Amino acid sequence: MVVEIYSYESGIRCIDKVEYSSIDEWEQDLFILKLRGLVGYRRYDEISMDSFNELTETQRNNYPCKADFDKEAYINKGEKT
Repeated sequence: MVVEIYSYESGIRCIDKVEYSSIDEWEQDLFILKLRGLVGYRRYDEISMDSFNELTETQRNNYPCKADFDKEAYINKGEKT
């Protein structure tokens, strides 16, 4: 599975892509990321990083995913800068 992780660091919106081998591995990282002020994520199940990188932007947007965006965290991070 591939996860795009959205964060807001030093006034800049960051997007990291990480490949996980299991949902348990992802959920452990998710817990830590939430403590650090995670803004959101998109989780693409059943796809490898290589296959994900071959997708166009439109294909990525149309690919089934689980998404979560913490609007409050995004707004609060923006106020600190």
